[in-house]
Amino acid sequence: MLFKKYKVFILQDKGRPGMKIGVWGFIPAFLALLLAVLTGSNIYLGLKGQSLEKLGLEVTMADLSGLEQQDELLDLAFRIKKIQRTINDIQDFDGKLRVMLSMEEEPFLADTGEGGSGEFYNLSVAMQSDRSLIRQMHKVIDSITTRMHMEEVHQQELMAEIVLQQDSFTRVPSIWPTQGRYSSPFGYRVNPVTGRRAFHKGIDITAPTGTPILASATGRITYADRFTSYGIVVEVNHGNGIMTRYAHMSQIAVRLGQRVARGDVIGYVGSTGRSTAPHLHYEVHVAGKLANPIHYILN
Repeated sequence: MLFKKYKVFILQDKGRPGMKIGVWGFIPAFLALLLAVLTGSNIYLGLKGQSLEKLGLEVTMADLSGLEQQDELLDLAFRIKKIQRTINDIQDFDGKLRVMLSMEEEPFLADTGEGGSGEFYNLSVAMQSDRSLIRQMHKVIDSITTRMHMEEVHQQELMAEIVLQQDSFTRVPSIWPTQGRYSSPFGYRVNPVTGRRAFHKGIDITAPTGTPILASATGRITYADRFTSYGIVVEVNHGNGIMTRYAHMSQIAVRLGQRVARGDVIGYVGSTGRSTAPHLHYEVHVAGKLANPIHYILN
């Protein structure tokens, strides 16, 4: 059902012939899932906003009553820290969506330090004075509340943009290409074969030989063969200047020129080419330049 292609007919007035659109079955489900995640985030932020207001009231009451129970104050502080980490996770998710939708990243997504997580590392120092800790917690609560309000606004912007770009979004890499252990990041590292420091063009995912490799987005197969140190390679052109490369395969499951959808099996994990163990080397290219694949993985 999810990987079947359906045809949607749009009729004009009085039943006159109109447009015919091909739609893959997984697209509505995937978009519904994204909208559900964003909607859930909005609900979470709303509930946590009320929770923060309650926390602020608790801190104020503690201040007024001259509470000297530092354990209770620390408990409030760590509850705030937990909320802040959740907000950071939501903002990280939003940042990835903005990259995929070619939207400008909001400056508030980067932690400026004002009311940031760094303040919690100074709690032991602040504990020398209950009143100092209370003031610090008030400051953190105000900062987090502001970030939450901004995040709610930007979540709504993202939901609107996803609806507008739902067709092009299917061509943006957004899933892990195989199941396994994320074993090597993008960027400079010590090459396991040569032992020298070199730039790693993608990420490595260690998995047993024969593990299925999936297309991370809709596209067309533009290369499916051996290629130097990459071993057996498949490349997928997704349009809009985006290309993904899957290397060190044991076997190819597609043919040159074939059109694939996100989630289709395109090959199997192996250790061909210059490789020390079975794994998938995965690259993302945008406008002819290398990009960090982790920035394009939502799940």
